[in-house]
Amino acid sequence: MQAYYAYQKPLGTEHFKFTSLRKWFAVPDGGLVKTKYPLPIAAKENTFAATKLAGATLKRIRECLNHDELYLEMLRRGEVQIEENMESGMSDMAKRLMANINTEQIAQQRLRNARVLREGLKHIPQVKELMEQNKDTVPLFIPIYVNNRDEVRRAMFDAGIFCPVHWPNQQMEHAQEIARHELSLIIDQRYDGADMNRILEIIEKYAR
Repeated sequence: MQAYYAYQKPLGTEHFKFTSLRKWFAVPDGGLVKTKYPLPIAAKENTFAATKLAGATLKRIRECLNHDELYLEMLRRGEVQIEENMESGMSDMAKRLMANINTEQIAQQRLRNARVLREGLKHIPQVKELMEQNKDTVPLFIPIYVNNRDEVRRAMFDAGIFCPVHWPNQQMEHAQEIARHELSLIIDQRYDGADMNRILEIIEKYAR
């Protein structure tokens, strides 16, 4: 389970719940696991987060440095260090950032964005939602099915909207069909209703 807000609820019949904080919040690293079974506490020092952060910082000022290899090397080194940090805990920076994040406020903004998209999608017959969700469930994305997914995604990209796709490399024919046409609409807390309406306008214009 990657859903942070569902993770917060008590365990039911599941043996484990886990979530990646980076998928939901502006933190450099961090994951949580909830289980009925005893697990050792991840006490090893995190060494990759600082390297990745250094690379990201250098990337932001790359025009001043005029030397892409500097930040690329730091980012590559950070990726290698991830493999060495499988038993490490969250970085101190991630802990401090999480302590100051209003997760309830973020949940409400995501829900507002999701409602705008879902209401708008009802009036665009060329697409359909791939998953039904409870109105109180806080989703990571709104996945839709659209025949000309790649064309719509390029139009989004040209407008500065970066929507990922999920479920690639499926083995079953039905799943492959969905994977070829699935587009995940962003709803995260950096955006508002006006941004959601821009997404809907592009879908309505380009979806076939």
